[in-house]
Amino acid sequence: MDKETNTQINLEIIESLENLISICKNLNCQFRIFGSLIPAALKGEFYRKIGDIDCFIDSKFKKDIENGLEKRGYLKSTKRDDDIPPFLYFLGFRTENFIKGSNKISLLFVSFKENYIEIPLRFSFSLRTSYNLINKNYNFYGKEFKGLIPEATLFILPFVKDEIKRRVDFNILFPFCNSDTIRKIKSTDTFYWFGKRLPLISKILASKIDKLLPKRF
Repeated sequence: MDKETNTQINLEIIESLENLISICKNLNCQFRIFGSLIPAALKGEFYRKIGDIDCFIDSKFKKDIENGLEKRGYLKSTKRDDDIPPFLYFLGFRTENFIKGSNKISLLFVSFKENYIEIPLRFSFSLRTSYNLINKNYNFYGKEFKGLIPEATLFILPFVKDEIKRRVDFNILFPFCNSDTIRKIKSTDTFYWFGKRLPLISKILASKIDKLLPKRF
């Protein structure tokens, strides 16, 4: 893919980000960006092709968000999202994807609780993320949004299938990360069953980051 085509795709991503922000603001709907847009926003530029926008979004506004995107020309995809690892997909980790042209908006509908967001899964499992991990303010090409802090974004990378993208994103993210925050996230329970902590599973999931981190961690 030549540079001109890649730039055009990235400009479409900015347009989609603007659409998403506008819809959510009009509805007063909470949302948080995660995924590849975070390292790009930290660097202040597109350092590689980004084909989608990943977003946690308030499930109470699900129908209104879908209608808003469809009015702006996005089509809801019925295909399985291949970016989700089989283990998480089996547990019920699902995104709803909206396609327009060559790019995609991937929405993960969640519950915004008092102190955390909760991702409901199958078999009464759930994932919880506290607000201190998802409330960083970003400004990317003039578009303002809140999203995952760099350290929390780092923990998503082991689940990225493309090894080259995983390593490139890590090299962008890691200089922005605080070592103590990384260690704290590793010891934080995020996985629950019937509302009860499952520290062993949380630890197993968090330990996947060890393959990417320097040995001193």
